[in-house]
Amino acid sequence: MKPFAGAALAGLMAVLAATGAAAGTYDNMFFVFGIEMSATLQEADEAVTRGDYKRAEDLLIPLADGGDADAQFMLGMMYANEQVSEVKEGNPFVAKFLICAAYKQGHVLAQEIATGGVCD
Repeated sequence: MKPFAGAALAGLMAVLAATGAAAGTYDNMFFVFGIEMSATLQEADEAVTRGDYKRAEDLLIPLADGGDADAQFMLGMMYANEQVSEVKEGNPFVAKFLICAAYKQGHVLAQEIATGGVCD
């Protein structure tokens, strides 16, 4: 499995810093790339900010399972960053699955991170 978090994630964080966005919140990532977050995604982002990862998962999982690319990306990033209620050995695989699902739907942030054939 090819990693996501290397240069691609560093590049994304550099873009965020260059635009003045505070790196570390999904709302800022989405804003910089012109993606409007739904109320549910905003609530999940607020839960992540508070460290209430279980609440964020509870909000995102049904959306991600239903094919919502924004939720898939955000939940995938939570798995990649171990911001999930139960950190497990398989987190990188879940992260890749979710981010690639968003990537295949043309999600701009997933495409920024999943470079070099990660999702092919």
